[in-house]
Amino acid sequence: MGKLLSFEGRVKKSTEKKNRKSIPPMDRDTYHLWQLSQSIDQIITKGVIDQSLKTEEISAVLSHRLGTLIKTSENPDKLLAFCQALLTKLTQEEDSPHKAI
Repeated sequence: MGKLLSFEGRVKKSTEKKNRKSIPPMDRDTYHLWQLSQSIDQIITKGVIDQSLKTEEISAVLSHRLGTLIKTSENPDKLLAFCQALLTKLTQEEDSPHKAI
């Protein structure tokens, strides 16, 4: 997801050294997407670690939510094709941590 939305390098960390180049601030939409991404990650982590939910169950819930998002999209066919292509790419990359087993 980081590659897709280009979050890397857009968030200025407070631990950044002063002599480094200043990273331009995110635009409002990118910031809100980044916040959403972080919230989803926290929910998933909490579900897996704190609530001992199976990753397959969380994946099923996320798939249903993605289906709802696709259905409400202005261009559902294009969004579906994009999601399929992205998932295929992520699971086929040799060095990807998401490579399908």
